[in-house]
Amino acid sequence: MQSRRTLLSQTAEYALRATSWIAAYSPEAAVRAQDLSKETGIPPQYLSKILRRLVVGGILTSQRGQGGGFALVRPPGQIRFLDVLTAVESSPEAGRCTFGRGRCCPQSPCALHDAWVPLGEAFVRWAATTTLAAARRAESTPHVAERVAPALRLEGLPSA
Repeated sequence: MQSRRTLLSQTAEYALRATSWIAAYSPEAAVRAQDLSKETGIPPQYLSKILRRLVVGGILTSQRGQGGGFALVRPPGQIRFLDVLTAVESSPEAGRCTFGRGRCCPQSPCALHDAWVPLGEAFVRWAATTTLAAARRAESTPHVAERVAPALRLEGLPSA
């Protein structure tokens, strides 16, 4: 099996996936952790830890009991990706050397310095300017479409 590598840690990717799903499908209502796990494919135990960090970080609110779950604290357009990443302690480290030398040193650059610095700066700009409002419903996702389709059928009309 081939490993899939991204710019983001697994925790950061899952945090963005969970908050984006809430923003797209349930921006004003609480979502139960078990439902969110099923919809996003995030393992329940891992998701639980991420949700706790997002609550402590001021991104989500949580409520126990009937009708409880997790909800966004603010509207999706007011929550930046950088806020989500910071809440799960995965915000991009400005000035970190990709070669593992600690801080980036322009006076004594590593072999990737000239290529890495613009990428890091672009990533920080993206995370600071992109909000959860960018999340869109993906009706083509099979499990979502199966759940939504019955609600869209009108009585007396043939189904497609």
